[in-house]
Amino acid sequence: MIYFIRFNGFVKIGFSNNPNKRIASLQVGLPIEVEVLNISKGSRADEKSLHKLFINSKAKGEWFEFTDDIKEYIKSLNDIKWKFGYGEQEKVTMPIRRMYIDSGMTYEVIADNLGVTKGAVQKMIGRATNGSITIHKLTDLAEGMNHRFEYRFVAK
Repeated sequence: MIYFIRFNGFVKIGFSNNPNKRIASLQVGLPIEVEVLNISKGSRADEKSLHKLFINSKAKGEWFEFTDDIKEYIKSLNDIKWKFGYGEQEKVTMPIRRMYIDSGMTYEVIADNLGVTKGAVQKMIGRATNGSITIHKLTDLAEGMNHRFEYRFVAK
């Protein structure tokens, strides 16, 4: 995955197979929270191509001045940062993804809690992420992460 994060007028263009872990590790050394601008599908080669494309805006390492060209490029991408729990997407199932990330639990621990296989947990989290999980499975998944899922209707 290619990620774009902003900090103090600069943007980092990076690659990671695990953007959440990478962004969290970058955040540790910074005094204020970074803004995740975009996460898109891409390879290490794509990252290097972007570094070359924006060479004139390079500040240091993988950090670039946040120019209009970079802003426009980021806007043109298919942004999937919501799949990693970032952004303003109003997806009902995203709290499951965020809960999984915040819990620090492995698929194995959740599977043990539920009495299912690791693969079953992976499928449930995948379905929760893309919005195709049933209410019953959503309830089970929350329970496996020591939470309670409440689904209710509220009068307007």
